Amino acid sequence: MPEGPYKGEAISKNILSKVLDHYYELRGWDKKTGIPTRRKLEELELRRVADELEKNGKTTSLALSFASVLLAAMAHYAALMQSSR
Repeated sequence: MPEGPYKGEAISKNILSKVLDHYYELRGWDKKTGIPTRRKLEELELRRVADELEKNGKTTSLALSFASVLLAAMAHYAALMQSSR
């Protein structure tokens, strides 16, 4: 850490790796890529996104970027908001 009460302290790569694995697991993301799993996409009602990736021979854990998930989620949310009016 560059400043604050832990100035000069560092987190070991081993501990950071374990913490990230746990965080990714809690979020429903692939531990190797940090990308949402198909299960998580379906939970977010983004099954179409996961289906399209599989249809095109791509897997969600390798092909889906956070940007595309975010855009799809925002579009889905916007559609839900408009339909509820």
